Amino acid sequence: MTRLNQFLIDKKIGLSVGIYPWPANIISGRRDSRCESTWQQWAERHEIDLFNLFQVFMERPSPIDTIERFFIPNDVHWNPAGHKLVAQSILAHMKEKNLFSLSN
Repeated sequence: MTRLNQFLIDKKIGLSVGIYPWPANIISGRRDSRCESTWQQWAERHEIDLFNLFQVFMERPSPIDTIERFFIPNDVHWNPAGHKLVAQSILAHMKEKNLFSLSN
């Protein structure tokens, strides 16, 4: 990823990285997973925008309900409701960070 980032910098192209919890992360309720901390540290070190969707999924009151509502059964991928939640979250993040390019 560091090499990809440098390539994009050389081409004057921005980079954003997104991470999200798998159902096992949601069940554990822990926000200090290796995945989350590694990507947060890397993004900070390289000044990369990070879409951290752990909070979106893990702030909900019931881990089981969250998994049933937003994930394909017995899978780590989102169902249509999960895709909608992620799309809304990313759009809000992009608006907050002013990441839209209005060039033609």
